[in-house]
Amino acid sequence: MDNNNDRSSFNVDTNGLNSDFPDKLLNDLRNWIEEIDRCRKFCTSAEIKARYHTLTDMVKGFERLNFPIPEVLINEKVKIEEAFNSQKVYRDVLSTMEKELSGLVADIKMRLRGRVDNPTTDSPKEPRKKLLVTFPDGIEINENNATNTFLEVIRQIGVKRVAELTSIRAYGHSIVSDTRNEHGYALHDVDGYFVETSSDTETKANVLREIASNLKMEMKVEVYR
Repeated sequence: MDNNNDRSSFNVDTNGLNSDFPDKLLNDLRNWIEEIDRCRKFCTSAEIKARYHTLTDMVKGFERLNFPIPEVLINEKVKIEEAFNSQKVYRDVLSTMEKELSGLVADIKMRLRGRVDNPTTDSPKEPRKKLLVTFPDGIEINENNATNTFLEVIRQIGVKRVAELTSIRAYGHSIVSDTRNEHGYALHDVDGYFVETSSDTETKANVLREIASNLKMEMKVEVYR
């Protein structure tokens, strides 16, 4: 399954979904943003922990609605976890999130309302982006979705070789590792190694290019629909 964040693939699963849930999620997000300024000056340790749990709940809410989780939420969640012992670093993280999240609220509300109120609306969708990878010997890898292509390319290169490239990371952990990332979102087992695939197609392509560059491979990576 391609668990990327391509907004063109947005599709809300309304089975068992309370109609008030999207509005509650958006209200939580709005309140969370509005509290940033106050928390920057007055938050206690207990309040910081409570806000962290709210952030975690919002991420779970996006997952429940099958809405692509904003990458800034995921990245900053990891940063907050790594910076829990530093109040100053935490406030810097919140300041960054305030700027990046403020523009998301209106867009998310519009998308959620449209899909929850009209779950059967037929609207044209662009095809999902896919990956085409060509090795120096001419062998092409082009699976039915970007995730499967990404995994197969890493398998062909050698998961152990890629795991040694510890500078290529996602969610605070090597993107390929023999240990599970507790903060990971879409881990796949490839020959005994864990591979993180929770990213959009363009990001997957850039990761493969970075792998090729580090290994000095002349590998061509293309994104297409």
